[in-house]
Amino acid sequence: MESTTTPRGGGGPLGGTELGYWNALLMYAEGEREPALGHFGKLHVMNIMRLFNEIARIKGDVENSKTTSTEQMDLLGQRLHQYGKIMEPVIT
Repeated sequence: MESTTTPRGGGGPLGGTELGYWNALLMYAEGEREPALGHFGKLHVMNIMRLFNEIARIKGDVENSKTTSTEQMDLLGQRLHQYGKIMEPVIT
């Protein structure tokens, strides 16, 4: 019976380094990893979507009315700033 923890074919052109790579890959696949957005990922996504919707609403108002107001631009600036703060942990 063939082992499931070693690659097929043995040696190979890399001089036996496949086994080290294979073991490292198995350790990575079996190890515990924190989700990309952390333990509160769903809440994080909900906050991002709420900000997207508010920014889209402002954009739609501006496109429909063909004008902007100081209040709209202030609100847009606040929402874009909030979006930047929310995305910072995801990007880094």
